[in-house]
Amino acid sequence: MKILRIYTKLPPLPGGMEKHIAELSKEQLKLKHNVSIYFNQGNTVTSNDVRIMGWMSIGNIKPQFIGFILFYFAVLVKLKLNGKNFDVLHIHGDYSSLIFAGFIKKIINAKILALSIHDKLDHKYIKQKIFFRLIKKVNLIFTCGYDTAKYVESICSKETKVIPRPSGIRDVFFENFDKNFDNSNFTIITVSNLMEKKNVKLILKIAQQLNAYNFVVIGDGPCRNSLESDIIKLKINNLKLLGHQNTSKVVYHLHKADCFLLTSTAEGMPTSILEAMACGLPIVTSDIGGITNLIKNGKNGFVVKDYDVNNFSKKIKKIKSDIDLRKDIFANNKLLANDFSWKQVAKNIIDETTIYLNEKN
Repeated sequence: MKILRIYTKLPPLPGGMEKHIAELSKEQLKLKHNVSIYFNQGNTVTSNDVRIMGWMSIGNIKPQFIGFILFYFAVLVKLKLNGKNFDVLHIHGDYSSLIFAGFIKKIINAKILALSIHDKLDHKYIKQKIFFRLIKKVNLIFTCGYDTAKYVESICSKETKVIPRPSGIRDVFFENFDKNFDNSNFTIITVSNLMEKKNVKLILKIAQQLNAYNFVVIGDGPCRNSLESDIIKLKINNLKLLGHQNTSKVVYHLHKADCFLLTSTAEGMPTSILEAMACGLPIVTSDIGGITNLIKNGKNGFVVKDYDVNNFSKKIKKIKSDIDLRKDIFANNKLLANDFSWKQVAKNIIDETTIYLNEKN
C-alpha cells in the first residue's frame, strides 16, 4: 500500500501529533508499506519524505492561516511535478487540514482519503459548519478520543467510516522492571504539557490536601511560570515541576511512581495515560475523551466525574491504602497496554484501511 501523509512538523519538534505521525509511519514501513511524509520542519522519518519550504518555518508566519495556505499550495505544486500516485492520502489535524485534501487526492489518484483527529474538536458554530462541509470528502476517520468518534459519527454520512483509534505506546514503556510497592514514599506523577486545558492548578490543590504524599509533574508549557509562582505563594513543598524530560527520564520516573494523575478539562485519549498503564501504574483521571472506555473504577484506576479536590484525594488515598489492589492493577494495566503498542495500532489502521479498500473495489 502506498501512503502519503501530510503535516507541517515532525520530531524532534515537540508535540503529541508529531510523535504519532513518526511512530505510525515507522511501523507501517516495518509492515512493508510505502510511506511518504510531506512536511516543513523537523527530521525525515522515511527515505521517501519530502521537506516543503524548508528554508523557512511555516509556524512563524503571521497570521497563521497564511503559512498554512502557502504550505499546502507548495505541496500541491510538488505533487503535480512529481506525478506520483498513492493509494491512501492520510491527513492529520482538524478540519482545516481538509481544505486542500480534495485537490491533493485527485492529483495523486488516491482511492482513500483518511483523516486522523488527535484532539477534542472545536464545537464553535462557524467551525462546526465548515467541518461538516469538508468532512463529506473523507472516507476513513480515525479519532484518538472515543467521545470525538461518537460526535463525528453523528454528523457524517454512512459513506464515511469512523473508528476510535487512540495513539500508540512506544516500546521503551514496556520494559520489564521490579516494582516496589512500599508505601513509605508514595509518589503521584503527572506527565503533561503545561497549558490551561491540562488544569494542573488543580493538582497543586490536591498536593496541598495530601501533604504527606509526593507529587511530580513532568512537562513544560505556557503555564509553567504561573504554576511556579503559585507553588511558592502557597508554600507547597511536596510537589516538583521537573520541566521537559527526555523519554528515558520519563520512563524512569514512571517506574518510581505509585499512581498517575490527570486533571485535564479536554483531551482526545491522552497518550500519557497509556504510557503510564504500560508501566503498570493505577490511573486517577478526570472524565474526559471517553476515558471510561479504558479506565474502569476499581479495576485499573478511578475516573473522577467532577473537579472536586476531595474526590480526587479520596481515590488516591484508596490506591495508597490497598497494596493488593495496586498489585492487581499493575498486572492488569501492563496487560491491557499491549493492545495499544505502536505495532498493534499500526496493524489495526492498515487492516481497517485494507478492508475499506476491498469494500470499494
